[in-house]
Amino acid sequence: MNRSEEAYKLFIDDKFHCSQAVVAVFPEYIDKFLALKISSCFGGGMRKGEVCGAVTGALMVLGIAFGYSDKNDLEHKTLSNKIASDFMDLFKSKFNSYLCRDIIKDRPTCGMYVKFAVEAVEEIINRG
Repeated sequence: MNRSEEAYKLFIDDKFHCSQAVVAVFPEYIDKFLALKISSCFGGGMRKGEVCGAVTGALMVLGIAFGYSDKNDLEHKTLSNKIASDFMDLFKSKFNSYLCRDIIKDRPTCGMYVKFAVEAVEEIINRG
């Protein structure tokens, strides 16, 4: 099973939030237990229909992969800002919005957002 299918299963079959399903399938960046815990409040647009949990989950993974922890690391600060903006633009161009309240229809439809987010994160990471 590939990573996007694993995320889809976590979301559809195991009933984890969209954010959890995305973050949990990148164990090389974050332990699955911690991934499920840290992302648990972001599903359903942070329970308020705001930014889609698949998007926030993807941004968490991208932050781990490309983010910065040193305030003087302007290179990675610039890079992570660009990657986040580009990912959100990509998601919006595909689904016309990244706001949960605009795109939510039903669980299978949201599963498509989860799969797309995982596939896009993989592509971004592979491009380096």
